[in-house]
Amino acid sequence: MKKKIILSNLMVVIVAMLLLFTIGLITVNETNKKSTEDEINNYLNLTCIYFDGTNSTETLEYVKTIDDDIRITIISEEGSVIIDSGTTEELESHLSRPEIQDLGTMYSRYSATLHEKMIYLARLDSGYFVRLSIPATIAKSELNTYLVISIISIIIILAVSIAVSAVSTTKMVAPFNEVVKGLGQVVGKTNYYGLNSVEEAVNEINEINANINDKILALEAEQEKINNIIDSINEGVVVINKEKKVSLINTIACKMFEFTKQDIVDKNYLYLTRSEELQTYIEKSLKDDKKHTIDIDIKEKTYAITASKLFNEIENTGIVIVFIDVTEQKRVEEMKAEFFANASHELKSPLTTIIGSQQMIDQGIIDSGQDIKEAARITIQEANRMNKLVSDMLEISRLESDKNPNKVNVDIKKMITDVLDTHKNQIKSKRIQVFTNLQDVTLKMDNDHATQLINNLIDNAIKYNKTEGILVIELTTERFVVKDSGVGISLPHQQRVFERFYRVDRGKNRATGSTGLGLSIVKHVCVLYDYKITLESEINKGTKITVEF
Repeated sequence: MKKKIILSNLMVVIVAMLLLFTIGLITVNETNKKSTEDEINNYLNLTCIYFDGTNSTETLEYVKTIDDDIRITIISEEGSVIIDSGTTEELESHLSRPEIQDLGTMYSRYSATLHEKMIYLARLDSGYFVRLSIPATIAKSELNTYLVISIISIIIILAVSIAVSAVSTTKMVAPFNEVVKGLGQVVGKTNYYGLNSVEEAVNEINEINANINDKILALEAEQEKINNIIDSINEGVVVINKEKKVSLINTIACKMFEFTKQDIVDKNYLYLTRSEELQTYIEKSLKDDKKHTIDIDIKEKTYAITASKLFNEIENTGIVIVFIDVTEQKRVEEMKAEFFANASHELKSPLTTIIGSQQMIDQGIIDSGQDIKEAARITIQEANRMNKLVSDMLEISRLESDKNPNKVNVDIKKMITDVLDTHKNQIKSKRIQVFTNLQDVTLKMDNDHATQLINNLIDNAIKYNKTEGILVIELTTERFVVKDSGVGISLPHQQRVFERFYRVDRGKNRATGSTGLGLSIVKHVCVLYDYKITLESEINKGTKITVEF
């Protein structure tokens, strides 16, 4: 009702103000246009009186003394610009300009020279076109002033009308609005602005009744949505309220503790776990305002656990505990520690040998030429082994960090034949029979990575093959197979041979010059290119390694 009265009054005022504003705008615009035309025409008359066809520069200075905002342009009958007060640059022919084509008619357009809208008027005088122009903003200053004053006046009148209408109708509709507003707040209607009629009050009450039912359904749906979101999280989530009961638990956490939600929700957290360490942590988190993170082993897995306080507007309502599975992260950390320990050990052995040999020479413990030569041989051998070890370690590091290798077309068949040629002396010394079945295969790989893959597999097959053994190499577009008839690898060791520094027989591997990193490099290359590598082996019967592209 109040709104309807106010709107009715406003509509009358707005229509009257718009009508008055439109009439005034048309009148002021026409007056302003006529005034501008008379003004620029008078300026042009004065200019033409002063200009005699020979005093262009003096005419320009004269016009500037009249009004510095006026732009004067003198143009020959051929269209070339003799002088222009707006620029000193050479201008193109102006014959096509509309004010030149239609002398005596005022034109308004954008000036590419001055980068603003101008009003132009031209006349032929003393054999030249004399053109004057003024900025459109100056010409429209009166119109702009009218617009500003009109808008301010309309705003003031509207504000006064609204205030007067609001005061006069407030008492009339206040009782209805208060009743309906109170009911609306029950269902969360905070943007209630009043009713236009008594009939609307009845309709509003009916709508509120329906909204209450919808609100109940919405709350149930919202709870279901929250449960779905919590269940979609990859980490375990448990909420414990201030009464120390589990108020919420997601699916991941249920699997961790081997409970169903129905079994644990609304029960004391002690039912959740028998781990004293976790119970102590929960108790501390419920009492302490600080966030705590610890690692705890649960069901053969390690979890990083973080508890955060939950608050409503008044008090602490409990804690939310997040369980993040860090088992793999811990395993990687242990592998890194093992790697550094192994690397230190592997580097220490050749260094000890090198230092010992050189100290014996330096201290004169060995002085015969043959002994010194043998010590030098051992030193060089160990230095080469240490150099190969460092090179392999660096290669693994590069493979781990290289996510975008420089891929080129690599002829795998040619590379295999080149590697076999490189190892021909070792093959000959062990009298190994080599059988190959090689198709023409080209792969997109980094050339060094392909070399590492092929060389390490063939080198191992030769090193650990028996004398007068057999080496079979197959290459197709789907796979690369290296099979030997060597010592073989027992089943317990087969799962670990691709680990860094892992050796089945450490003494024998050192004797062959192995660093224990060859198969690890092969594995890293396969991972980088998404190749699948499999190993089949049997003691004293040989080993077969297959790389599927």
